[in-house]
Amino acid sequence: MSVGVVRKLERGGTASLPSRLPIADALGTDIAVLLGQQAPRRSMDRDERAALRLVSAATHDAAIGIPADVEPGSVEELRAVVLRADAAYWEGRYTELGTLLGRLLPEARARFDAAGLDEREAAASVLIDTFQTAGMAANVLGSRDRHTRR
Repeated sequence: MSVGVVRKLERGGTASLPSRLPIADALGTDIAVLLGQQAPRRSMDRDERAALRLVSAATHDAAIGIPADVEPGSVEELRAVVLRADAAYWEGRYTELGTLLGRLLPEARARFDAAGLDEREAAASVLIDTFQTAGMAANVLGSRDRHTRR
């Protein structure tokens, strides 16, 4: 983590998701808390529903190509976030998963859209993997939401 990125964030600037993850890790908190999308001690049911809405909106926007005002990480950085999202899925950390995907989908789409010929295939692979993880997340979160309301 560079000092420049930390200073930029302290001044209210933006940074890519891969740049923000080490900060959340260092603080011992979920990325959703760091981004202000989850209170540290709220009901998981409410947070999971919010995560589902976030994944749904981000999936829709990325799928139809709505440009996002994001500074995407590199293909390698985004690939690492995809792996982290996959781990969150398999470990049942659905609020973190929703937050990661809500940020990762627009960044992966932006990286794909900006990719030159030499990077296009790798960027497409990251975007496809992100959509696949989002589909799994929407399935499990949607299922959990339906069971909660019964």
